[in-house]
Amino acid sequence: MEWKSFEMRQFYILILAFFLYSCTKQFQYITVEEFNSFFDNEFELIDVRTAEEFQSGHIVGAINIDFLSPNFIDEIKDIDSNLNLIIYCRTDNRSSKSAKILVDHNYKNIHVIKGGIEEWISQGNTISF
Repeated sequence: MEWKSFEMRQFYILILAFFLYSCTKQFQYITVEEFNSFFDNEFELIDVRTAEEFQSGHIVGAINIDFLSPNFIDEIKDIDSNLNLIIYCRTDNRSSKSAKILVDHNYKNIHVIKGGIEEWISQGNTISF
């Protein structure tokens, strides 16, 4: 009897582990180096800082969708959910929150640049104005 009880406990632990794994974040952090070697031309680079921050300098090719805007969710939903999305902000706080929102809206291929534009600049990469 004890063996079956132990077996059932293992089964429940396995089910719980699977459930918890499936509920974890479904985006990944990438380094600046990984972004620089990202050759997939089917991606959208999204800067989620404010318009003023974006105008003060951004990564070439980025579009701006302000995380703090009341229209953020409506604007982000206009992006093709099949694309690889690469998101950044100043550090990676707002971009991580943005990624979580995208996960909640069934986006799958989401990448956050670790350290944001500050890390981008600190490694000597250029920005556009």
